[in-house]
Amino acid sequence: MMWHKDKNSHKKWARKRRLRHRSKPSWWPEGEPWPTRGHPQSWRAGRSFFLRMLGGLAVGLILLTLTCVLTIIVVQLLLGAQELSVGSILIPFLIVLVLIIAAFATLGWQIRRSTLPIDEMQDASEKLAAGDYSVRVGVHGPPEIRTVTQAFNDMAAQLEEHEEQRRDFFADVTHEIRTPLTVIQGNLEGMLDGVYGTDDSHLQSMLHEVTHLSHLVEDLRVLSLLESGTLTLHKESTDLPTLMNETAAAFLPQAEISGITITVDASDEFPLVQLDPIRIREVLVNLISNALRFVTSGGLITLECSDVGADGIQICVIDNGNGISPEELPHVFERFSRSPESTGTGLGLPISKKLVEAHDGTINITSVLGEGTSVEIQLPAQP
Repeated sequence: MMWHKDKNSHKKWARKRRLRHRSKPSWWPEGEPWPTRGHPQSWRAGRSFFLRMLGGLAVGLILLTLTCVLTIIVVQLLLGAQELSVGSILIPFLIVLVLIIAAFATLGWQIRRSTLPIDEMQDASEKLAAGDYSVRVGVHGPPEIRTVTQAFNDMAAQLEEHEEQRRDFFADVTHEIRTPLTVIQGNLEGMLDGVYGTDDSHLQSMLHEVTHLSHLVEDLRVLSLLESGTLTLHKESTDLPTLMNETAAAFLPQAEISGITITVDASDEFPLVQLDPIRIREVLVNLISNALRFVTSGGLITLECSDVGADGIQICVIDNGNGISPEELPHVFERFSRSPESTGTGLGLPISKKLVEAHDGTINITSVLGEGTSVEIQLPAQP
């Protein structure tokens, strides 16, 4: 147990030591003290390593020099030299010494050229570990080092992008949750203060907001599972036309009230397909719900499915509604992206895209403003 304590203490000491030798990063909050002291220099990170290496080279040079002297003496004795003069030893020794020094100088330059990017990467990795994802390392040095450096920069760029997405995601979630909570809080405070009565209209308003929150939480849970790759699909042999008819039937009462027609165009002899019926139904529900929001009275929503042979299975949801503007169309699969008139959570299409991709399929939307929208889902051929 004491060994673990000593080990943890050593880690804390090492981290504090690294912090003292690093300048305050750009992301550090203004006005808050940074635990560094003095003015660090980036080359200090690997200075001790380089000095140890120079010491090793110096010791090697001395040993090689002594070896050369002994070798020259032995060679001259073997060649029958009667006397060993200073000149006969010094001249060959100087020639060999110059060659050794040149070789060691070249080796030292190559080593230093290789260690400089490693020193920079060491300093950058410490900043990256501390949360500064904007750090980058200059790409130079031998080809192998340049490859590693470029990979490090790519990793840092991806981490920076993921961090920005995470912050945007939490900002969006906070905004989405705040609105219904504000409505519920306002209604409850009004009831307690006697401004509002506990009538059905106000209770219905709060129930609507609670339902919206419930859907949002469930959508966030599913999206989290999809993005982490932990959502398990339960594939089974499925009658796709039956699934489409049952899904469309659930929307018929709402469609009739709005004067909208929903039709399903699928062959009764369509082969069974391997998929997760619950998740594909969820995709169809999201697509039909979106279509109902943008189709006016007298409009038409058509669900189609077809077996395209080696290319797999194609599912289409087509409507003749208002369509999507060219500016909004590239962003329809982004989280919380929705048109001003939409009342959804803004997660339906992103979840649908992830669910289709979990089936190794693709989803594509084409739309013409004022004419309608077509969503095409392509699922791979069955084994």
